[in-house]
Amino acid sequence: MLQGFLILHIPDVLAEKGVLVLISDGARWISDIAGADYLKATYQLDWWHYEKKLRAALPREMKLQQELVKLLWEGKREEHRQLLKLKQLVDGPSEKLDDLLGYLEENWDGGIYGSRGLRDRIGTRAVLVVGSGGVREKYRSDSLPSV
Repeated sequence: MLQGFLILHIPDVLAEKGVLVLISDGARWISDIAGADYLKATYQLDWWHYEKKLRAALPREMKLQQELVKLLWEGKREEHRQLLKLKQLVDGPSEKLDDLLGYLEENWDGGIYGSRGLRDRIGTRAVLVVGSGGVREKYRSDSLPSV
């Protein structure tokens, strides 16, 4: 249903508003649509989904979780990634940590919605945020203007 909405209605909204941010839980079809030439959308991984995987991968490491979240919030994605890789190197193989790193790499180009890096890429213009109902509700009160 959301796919149909995107294909039929987004071009009209873009003509009026100018900036489109597609937020995803990592679903490939959303990043594929965001990359389409006719949309020129900004793709972002939903912060909540990423943080959930982060907490699952590092369940008893609250200080490390806090540091990793802080790095993302500050837009320091590369430092975040390197700290996760260092953790993996020190601790050895971990299915959940491997899964988290894969999830991060798979969605690397878009970044994570809510981190400071997005505002640098789109400025202070109003944006249309598209995601599931829960995603849209969460980001209505976000620091970015939304329509």
